[in-house]
Amino acid sequence: MNNSTQPTLNRRDFLRHSTTAAAAFAFPLMIGCKALPKRGQPGPNDRIQVGFIGVGGRARWILKDDTLPGADVVAIADCYLTRLDEAASQVPGGDKWRKYQYYQQMFEQEKLDAVFVETTCHARVLVCMHALQAGLDVYAEKPMTLTVAEGRPLVKAVHKYKRVLTTGSQ
Repeated sequence: MNNSTQPTLNRRDFLRHSTTAAAAFAFPLMIGCKALPKRGQPGPNDRIQVGFIGVGGRARWILKDDTLPGADVVAIADCYLTRLDEAASQVPGGDKWRKYQYYQQMFEQEKLDAVFVETTCHARVLVCMHALQAGLDVYAEKPMTLTVAEGRPLVKAVHKYKRVLTTGSQ
């Protein structure tokens, strides 16, 4: 048997390979526990950044109920400024939300993934359309539109901008 065909591993190569392997196994232990996702939950970078447009009674109910797992509310918008402060004060962590009187400003300044449209019925279609155009997924309160004809442009916008638009009926 010829020993020269067998690969040799000198001490330096052994140390280099073992150090690399040890670092690969130890690296997850150096990361803080809040940076890694828990089983069945999204990691911090996977969490959805959400904004609310219209923070009256129904929106406050949703916000207080804490039924948005995997999402972080980061901003709220309402044309009635007093309502913004009232809503933020009623929800734990609401003091961290950025507040906007104009929802278009919120679209421009925030890195949102989705919005809840909780406005009055007659304003919902326009707000939903603007949100879709801004590249956001939308949850619109019911009724989403007042007529079937108002819904047709929303369906076209969903297809055009490749976004999700849904409404709920609890």
